Amino acid sequence: MEVGSYCGGCQQGGAICHLCLHVKVALRVYTKRMAKIIHPWNTTKKLQPSPLAYWLALIATCSIIIAFVYVAIQQDYRTSANDPQIQMAEDGAAALANGASPASLVTGQKVNMAASLAPFTIVVDKNLRVLASNGQLNGQTVLPPRDVFSNAKSNGELRFTWQTAGGYRFATVVDLSSSGDFVISARSLTEVEKQENALTFMAMATLIGLVVVILFIAFVVK
Repeated sequence: MEVGSYCGGCQQGGAICHLCLHVKVALRVYTKRMAKIIHPWNTTKKLQPSPLAYWLALIATCSIIIAFVYVAIQQDYRTSANDPQIQMAEDGAAALANGASPASLVTGQKVNMAASLAPFTIVVDKNLRVLASNGQLNGQTVLPPRDVFSNAKSNGELRFTWQTAGGYRFATVVDLSSSGDFVISARSLTEVEKQENALTFMAMATLIGLVVVILFIAFVVK
């Protein structure tokens, strides 16, 4: 409505009153603002993501893929480290249940746990007294923590990483025989951990290389 036309708001002829003019303008502004609040997507100007966002999303995607591959390979390394201890422990527990002597499970030379990669076996009774062993650390037979045997007794078998005093780490399997004795089979994780370190280096190098290439393409290549 133009100024000077009939004002239906105040029912006065002639020029529109200033009060009605201000009210109409305020209503128009209020209506437009409320429309944006209720329907914030209703706009003729579409928001466009920044080009940098695409490159950052690509870097994040590559990072996630590399992380999944790393974890899968690392878990495969660690799971494979339980061989042949699983067979040794399970067969040993079965042999004890059939009346075999503990000494028959530990044939062969003594294994130096601090230096050798060979698997070894230790047999203990329910009171954790050593019945037979071909694995020694500093000339003595050492055992995992007592909680290990409680868990093995509850589950029948336990697979875990055993770290001794001095930081020696072993992939260990403990089986409970029906005779009540425990069979412990283990071997050093030294080589497996070297493989894991190499895998970590390759994963980090791959990720850094991809980030460098992506940033080069994003900011240098036109």
